[in-house]
Amino acid sequence: MADQLLDQVREAAEGQIDFKGQELAELLATILLAAIGVISFVVGFINQDIKLALYIGLGGTALTLALIVPPWPFFNRHPVRWLPVGGVEKKSQGIMMDGQALRTCMEKSYREKMYLSFRERVGKGFAFKFYVQVNAVT
Repeated sequence: MADQLLDQVREAAEGQIDFKGQELAELLATILLAAIGVISFVVGFINQDIKLALYIGLGGTALTLALIVPPWPFFNRHPVRWLPVGGVEKKSQGIMMDGQALRTCMEKSYREKMYLSFRERVGKGFAFKFYVQVNAVT
């Protein structure tokens, strides 16, 4: 019985919030906290009662917490649709250079070709250090 109750609470607490919902939650929190701060200051100033101002501020913060923290359904109106897993070759690890898949165990001729291409892009000195480090590793 207790496990079922805990499962229901866990499912409710682990709800999803999309990116638009996160933006809405941030906007609501900012607006509510600013409004509550102004209201508590004005009421406290008019009544000259700091205790009342603090109670209004704490109550408003608790209200904001109750509205923002739970994953309410209106925070998930625009769920993210992820792309399906593509056909990436296992050997290439998805790294592309000059339109070719980069191999994990590179032959020497391929490393030299990569060095020349890299040298054209970044300059001679840095490319030489890169070439030496790659050759030292493999």
